[in-house]
Amino acid sequence: DALSITVGEAIDAYIERRESEISPSTTANYKKYRRESFPDLMNVKIGQLTDERCQQAIDGYAATRSPKTVVNRWNLLYAAVKEAKKNINILVKLPSVKRKRLNMPEEEPLRRLLKEIENTPLEIPVLLAAVCGLRRSEICALDYTDDIDYEKGIIRINKAIVMDEKNRYVLKDTKTTAGERAGPCPRWVLDKIEEVKNNPSQKRYAP
Repeated sequence: DALSITVGEAIDAYIERRESEISPSTTANYKKYRRESFPDLMNVKIGQLTDERCQQAIDGYAATRSPKTVVNRWNLLYAAVKEAKKNINILVKLPSVKRKRLNMPEEEPLRRLLKEIENTPLEIPVLLAAVCGLRRSEICALDYTDDIDYEKGIIRINKAIVMDEKNRYVLKDTKTTAGERAGPCPRWVLDKIEEVKNNPSQKRYAP
């Protein structure tokens, strides 16, 4: 009976069912949430959950955490409980998450940075981030031969290097074609990549 399993058991089952579908880093985060979040609720049976009990747990947890942290962890808990008991409905008030303003670097500091790292192993990773919009994990996984169309000036992003639950960096492919994307890369950046793509001394960085 779903009502007799605990919240923690429901989360464990939820993670286990999705482990083959989600990235290693997401799995690691979910397991971390399970260990560290809402300790007052983990051993409570689903049938004993009430709005008031959940709200007290949220308020206590939110006292020392950011709103985004609280919301992310609650969303996992509630999704797991909802999957275990379809018709359960818990009404709580979550802290408001404020959208962060994206600060773009100004042109002159960026020019100085690029001048400082010119012809160093950091130059290409920084260019891929600043000019092409790649994430750190995507830059580290990029294959300079297979993932770049030098004639068309296109970079294909289809994998990333992320940290798993054992704090090891692993290569993960996107799980769906929707997770893949391609974007333009300026000729002058491509020229720099071509200069080093077959150079074994070109150091690769972890994210």
